[in-house]
Amino acid sequence: MATASRPITPRGGLHDASARQRVDARGHIVSPGFIDIQAHSWEELLWRDGRVLSKVTQGVTSEILGEATTPAPSNEKMDSVVDIGSMEPPRAALQRGFRGEHAFGAWLDALGRHPKSVNVGSYLGATTVRGYVMGQAPGAPNADQLDSMRAVVRNAMRDGAFGISSALIYPPGSYAGTLELIEMAKAMAPYHGGYITHMRSEDDSLFEAMDEAFRIAKEGGVRTS
Repeated sequence: MATASRPITPRGGLHDASARQRVDARGHIVSPGFIDIQAHSWEELLWRDGRVLSKVTQGVTSEILGEATTPAPSNEKMDSVVDIGSMEPPRAALQRGFRGEHAFGAWLDALGRHPKSVNVGSYLGATTVRGYVMGQAPGAPNADQLDSMRAVVRNAMRDGAFGISSALIYPPGSYAGTLELIEMAKAMAPYHGGYITHMRSEDDSLFEAMDEAFRIAKEGGVRTS
């Protein structure tokens, strides 16, 4: 196998080819970097040891954050959801900076500034969308609250979110109804984001939970996986 700069180029019989450096990889596996599609390394990638040695030593070179919840956007209602009072002062200070119309972008920028050894991207947590608008209150959103949720989704997608992720087993994410999630998906659809989910059930109601995920994607006009 040969590489020129970053891309992997020819493979096969290269014994007679010239190279600046040769690595004897006999007994080892050569592969592209792994992508951790359900990473929860916010703290490390945001302000702690961004080398994430436990990941890179296993071959992970990219982490995808945002499964169910994201630190941004944040406001006073979200403070209770993320329990800002229990955070260490440097982390709490960062959290208070993730406010305003483009707070999701501010969070991505903060991730970009902190030294780290991996690539990072993120979904927008559906729990965060709901928490931003309704805090930890149960029940369906009213029309004004739904409008606010749509605006949160649109702004996050413009700021670089990959899509929306839900976790429908854990409160307050479990308070979200199907129609609410469909409306979030519709707001995301023009930006070609994807919907991923920790479904509402993984046991007796597994098939119903799968049907809900498919319905959200279909009626929302987005893909799911």
